[in-house]
Amino acid sequence: MKWQIPALEYIAHKNLYFSRPPIPSLNFETFCRDRETFLSSGQLERLDRTGFFKPLGRYRCQKTVIKIEQTADGIKELGKLEDSEHWAGMTHERVSAFSPRFLREYFDRGQILDSEQMPTAAWNSSEFINLYSEFQFYPLWKCLNESRIYTPTIDEIVTRSDQDLADSIAATCRFLRDQTPAFVESLQASQNVALVCQAISNRYYPPTQTDQRTIQISSVVFDWDWHEYRRTWDAKQIAKEMGLAQDEIFNMWRHVKSEASRVDPLREWNDLLKFVAVSEKLRLRGKALLAYSLENMAAMLASFYEDVFGKPITTSFPIRRAVLLPKEEPHGTLRELEYVTNKYQLNPRPKLILLVEGESETDQIPRLMEHFWGHSLATAEIEILNLKGVANFTGNSKRDRFGALKRLIDDYHHRQTIVYILLDNEGRATAVKSRLIQACSAYSIKRSVTNAEYVHVWERNYEFDNFSDAEIAGCMSVLSPNTQFTEEEVKTARQNFKPQDSDTLGRLYSSRTRAALEKRALGHALTNCIISEAAPLERPIISQLGRIIELAAWNHQPTSGKAWEVNQQSGYFGEKLP
Repeated sequence: MKWQIPALEYIAHKNLYFSRPPIPSLNFETFCRDRETFLSSGQLERLDRTGFFKPLGRYRCQKTVIKIEQTADGIKELGKLEDSEHWAGMTHERVSAFSPRFLREYFDRGQILDSEQMPTAAWNSSEFINLYSEFQFYPLWKCLNESRIYTPTIDEIVTRSDQDLADSIAATCRFLRDQTPAFVESLQASQNVALVCQAISNRYYPPTQTDQRTIQISSVVFDWDWHEYRRTWDAKQIAKEMGLAQDEIFNMWRHVKSEASRVDPLREWNDLLKFVAVSEKLRLRGKALLAYSLENMAAMLASFYEDVFGKPITTSFPIRRAVLLPKEEPHGTLRELEYVTNKYQLNPRPKLILLVEGESETDQIPRLMEHFWGHSLATAEIEILNLKGVANFTGNSKRDRFGALKRLIDDYHHRQTIVYILLDNEGRATAVKSRLIQACSAYSIKRSVTNAEYVHVWERNYEFDNFSDAEIAGCMSVLSPNTQFTEEEVKTARQNFKPQDSDTLGRLYSSRTRAALEKRALGHALTNCIISEAAPLERPIISQLGRIIELAAWNHQPTSGKAWEVNQQSGYFGEKLP
């Protein structure tokens, strides 16, 4: 690669630093250390003086001498001391701090020196700040790794003589000296990669800072419009100005990509990590952060290559743990994220939604789960929702025969979450079940909305089907200590129960107490009956919950488009239709 003008000057005058500005040496050391590139004290300075690894340039701090005087109120500044001015009083020297957004102005004022100038003074004087590109971590990492000298292990130190160890180290040093020309060539190639990445960072770095849904755009210039910059970006002109040929960009990408793949300890989880928030990815350290930064550089070079030559790089690196999507689904969509989280069992969406009609079931079913199965609904990946009466979800017009309930079930089944319903036999509950299991899915002509098993209508209601007359009478008496209900009264209420006249228990309670029956309190008392049993009786609600837990456990979430299609046609979410 042949730069037409010195690298930092080109970058400054082309404003190619807005997104990733040069940073002082101390910041650069920290940047490298986070990426497992450890520097000993003074190592950057030594590499600079030997010429192996130099900064982009050097900033000469602007010093201003200020006239000051002592007053009764303290020190008072009297303004700048001009060069031609004679001043016998006190002075104070003010050093201007480096601000990357003024890089171009610094060049125009002559405050930026080429890296070849003053390598000794630049490290020994507070007047200078050595500036590096963040992307120079790559050549530095290559430099330190390829020149790493032989270090004996503890067993070798114990078993080998001092002379043997000294000979081994000397042999390593001779080998490295012999390899110096090849080493310098490799180092220059990786330095060129860093310079190219710096030059294209305004355009291509922000898209690498993504969770596949958004990108993060940062700039040292407050009013910079990245979208407008992207629109007017001329990749071919930039490549021409830098003298880059097609094979050069490709080889840069190939080397960086291979290095990223080689060192990445998290490469088997890349399909998941790409959806992680950028701020969290930047909290990585060591080889993980090193690989992440190298992957970003490779992505930048690949995009640059495609924009310059009009075709993407044909990769020879396999995509690990690929997620298969339906043909119409592009990568990076929420569907892909869902498949990936399914694969790692991180999807927070429930496998089954249990719909009940009242607050009593909403309160007491979790208690039964905890008591009999020893875990919560959430642990079983089940969510319970209260319909507050099936009439609220079924509509009443010819056009909307099944109402919101049918649409809710169909949508969740399309998303591979089973909807299981427990309904009291009141109103139109039986008709609703019949219509639901006969309705065709709006999403698939090959299945119905649901299976008959998933809509359970109690013979009467939750209380009458699961508790005896004596248990109900006893619990109602507990709710109203001044009134004792009998088994015969509850038996009569049970016999009088009709779908169109279902609140017989409520009427019995209010007729005796002149107060409304608190269904939630009654449900709690009835559940206490079950929990207190030494040998639990066979109750329908326990059988239903056992089946619900089993269905949730066997509802394996799809990890690909093909698996999703197979599940939809399996009959698990609705009867197969001819």
